[in-house]
Amino acid sequence: MESARDLILHFSSPQFADIALAVAELKGTPILSTIRGLLTNDVPLWRLATLLDERWMDEDVFNALIELLYFTHQARIFYDPTMPVCLFLPTSFLSDARRRYQGQPRQYTTEILDLRQRLLLTTIRSISITSVFDDHYTAYVYHVGSTIVDHGDSLHQSPADDILDIISWVIAGLGHPPIETISAGIISQQGGFNGGEGSCGIAALNFIECYADTKLHRWEGSNSHLFRDLALQNLIRYHDSARVENFPGPTVVWNIVANISLPETASAVSPLASGYIDFNMYLPLVSRFYRFVCYIDS
Repeated sequence: MESARDLILHFSSPQFADIALAVAELKGTPILSTIRGLLTNDVPLWRLATLLDERWMDEDVFNALIELLYFTHQARIFYDPTMPVCLFLPTSFLSDARRRYQGQPRQYTTEILDLRQRLLLTTIRSISITSVFDDHYTAYVYHVGSTIVDHGDSLHQSPADDILDIISWVIAGLGHPPIETISAGIISQQGGFNGGEGSCGIAALNFIECYADTKLHRWEGSNSHLFRDLALQNLIRYHDSARVENFPGPTVVWNIVANISLPETASAVSPLASGYIDFNMYLPLVSRFYRFVCYIDS
């Protein structure tokens, strides 16, 4: 399989020397196997090849990286309470919320209700909303309690016309003001002399990461290959760490909003679910997950 060959060739690069054991184990794993330990995604290992060169990143790989970002961020908060609590929504959230917002009557799905519960139960600094449309990834960061959303698009295009209305509808009745302004966030432009022609996904991922950790380097097209390799290394390390029974996996996380309901009127609640699991409703058992955080930080 071409993707498997490309991955094996790439793993011979010097930047993977420090995870040689994890790479060796990966090479012995059937390429059709899925990445271990993910709560919400079944991602075949061969799709990791979309992180090579300037290839377009597979959406499942993108969402796997978003999930990994969320859980590692939560583990770091446990040891550094000064870090802001941030949520990172997968691409399925916006497509689901848009569909429900455009429907008549407008009704919240179970997943949107869970998000609303999370906003009531915990203090959230920001919510990052990721999107893929016409094979192009973008991101929005809503500063909870403010009227501002920052928009990150590595093509420097205009934001979606309906994003303010959708977010305002999702948070309606929770005590937050409606969203009024979309601001252009700091993000380098891809393509041409800037490089990074196929890295809109990596750029969007870095855009939201920088709101959670301001010490991070910002993505630029000229060094996009470094960000791609880092994403690949983190997924390989995560896959390798998950060989340990029940680590980190669904059995070592707990649902924040389970068995807690909001006083929504029946007419506001959709009888249909969107079909995706939002990992933002879960917290890791930190003692186990923090070992992985130390692993990727080493």
